[in-house]
Amino acid sequence: MRVIAKAYRDRPLDRVTVGEDGGVIFIANPAVDKAVRNTIGEGVGFPRRCVFAFDPDLFESLSEAWASADDVRLAALWERAVPLHVAEAA
Repeated sequence: MRVIAKAYRDRPLDRVTVGEDGGVIFIANPAVDKAVRNTIGEGVGFPRRCVFAFDPDLFESLSEAWASADDVRLAALWERAVPLHVAEAA
């Protein structure tokens, strides 16, 4: 499932879920071949609170705000992000 992940310094990442374990959702870059992902551990664990339902317009706005270092706008945009529900991550 495609998601928006909130990375270091609130950077938005376009990712896909590859699994979950309790409060951690494992995500991977969709641009990376599945065979390569298998060799690097099938994804990176992110806290559930940092993974959101994918919205292409929101992702674009978040990316623009992050690139322009507009911290106020970035924080306001993150408030609009919809948290990923447990059933969706699996």
